[in-house]
Amino acid sequence: MAQRRKRDQVWITALTKTAMGEKAVTLDQILKTCDVGERTARETLTVMADTPFLQKDRKNDGTVRYLAGPAFD
Repeated sequence: MAQRRKRDQVWITALTKTAMGEKAVTLDQILKTCDVGERTARETLTVMADTPFLQKDRKNDGTVRYLAGPAFD
């Protein structure tokens, strides 16, 4: 049976929060929810933002959040 890795936790949490819930997720939320380091979380969210599942949104104050991508339209 396949074993879930730390990056899998980030994917599942980000997709669950954006597609089924709050419509946005931040790095801080991922760090609080998943047992992953900041680098792993950042890298995984960046990869996800290069797919149709998430899109990166930078607010005027510099805060970065990730929104549901066009795959969920």
